[in-house]
Amino acid sequence: MLQALVLVIIVLIVTAALLAFVVLYNLNNVNITERRRELATLKVLGFYDTEVAAYVYHENIILTLIGIVVGVGLGTLLHQFIIHTIRVDMVMFG
Repeated sequence: MLQALVLVIIVLIVTAALLAFVVLYNLNNVNITERRRELATLKVLGFYDTEVAAYVYHENIILTLIGIVVGVGLGTLLHQFIIHTIRVDMVMFG
C-alpha cells in the first residue's frame, strides 16, 4: 500500500514539474513576442544580438529567482497551516 502511495506522489510531482515547464516556456514566448519592438529598438540603438539575449536571460533569471523565493515561502506557510489544521490520528505513515 505504501508503494502505491509513493508511486502516486511521484506521478503528481512529475506532472506538476512538466506543467510548470510548459507554463514558463509559454510565458517566456509570449513575453518575447510582445516585446519585439522594444528588442528591435535596442538593436537599432547599437546593441549586439548577444547583449539583447543577455538582457532577456538576465530578466528571466531574476524573475525566476523571485518566483522561487515567493513560491517556497508561500508553500512553507501553506504546508504549516495544513499540518496544524488537519489532524489525522488514526493514519500513520512510515
